[in-house]
Amino acid sequence: MRRWLALPLMLAALPAAANDSTAVLAAGGLVLTRAETIAMEREDLHISPAEIRVRYRFRNTGPAPVETLVAFPLPEIDLSQMAETPITAPGADPDDFVDFRVAVDGRPVVAALEMRAWRDGVEVTETLRRHGLPVSRFHPDLYPRLRAMAPPGRAELTAAGIAAWEGSENVYPLWTMRAAYHWRQAFPPGQPVEVEHRYRPVVGESWFGQYLLADSEEGRKWRADHCVDDRAVALLRAKLALATAMEPYRRMRTVEYVLTTARNWQGPIGRFRLTVDAGSPDAVMATCLPGLEATDYVPDRELSVAIVE
Repeated sequence: MRRWLALPLMLAALPAAANDSTAVLAAGGLVLTRAETIAMEREDLHISPAEIRVRYRFRNTGPAPVETLVAFPLPEIDLSQMAETPITAPGADPDDFVDFRVAVDGRPVVAALEMRAWRDGVEVTETLRRHGLPVSRFHPDLYPRLRAMAPPGRAELTAAGIAAWEGSENVYPLWTMRAAYHWRQAFPPGQPVEVEHRYRPVVGESWFGQYLLADSEEGRKWRADHCVDDRAVALLRAKLALATAMEPYRRMRTVEYVLTTARNWQGPIGRFRLTVDAGSPDAVMATCLPGLEATDYVPDRELSVAIVE
């Protein structure tokens, strides 16, 4: 059973996307509420459009046992942006929409899920619940319930900036959805603790075209964000050469991951290994650090993987 608890959430912002794209959510790694003596000795990160898997090995370097709250925060979702930028949930559960799973030392752990709603820095979760409204953007009854609200309820939510109505059918939820999985974890002194979690990423979909290879501000930024070198440019131009006059663009999927949450632990990551799988041998992948292996690693940037098919 999931428990709904008050937990400070450390959440990444929802990246902007074009109107003809689906949003990409950049989730990241684990966060501890107490980590002074917990070292991350190893992190193996596997990224693909279908699944993200992370295996950690931690060690309590202190003399005493430590029990702390471990959290996996999801990026916040601003529902007011969804009218312009659709977002597709990879999982069927409206709350556990990324199918998050975690195991410690090979044994499954049931993580609690907290989901809350905010608007302009004010929590509005209880207001939604009082009106029988789900917090999750992916709940199938969200829009039907909003459309069915009586005038007094509509007036309250409109005044608070929580939702807006236009006519009888058009309704716009305006809150920001914040969610995190969490569980309590014991770290015995001097003993390794293996944690593995996996989830299905929210993959952004858009169209790749010559405009991203052009000498423009947008093109230069995209190439810098994905470390596109001359070899990658040649491969991408070859992909565009397969396009037609009727369909001048190629499908592009984007997966993002927040690496910098590793700074939450004691010291750098002892050994870090990154594997990126494009999902198709014919796809062209553009990313920084595609096969990084490093020791004493301190992440200084987030990871974005663009896959052009």
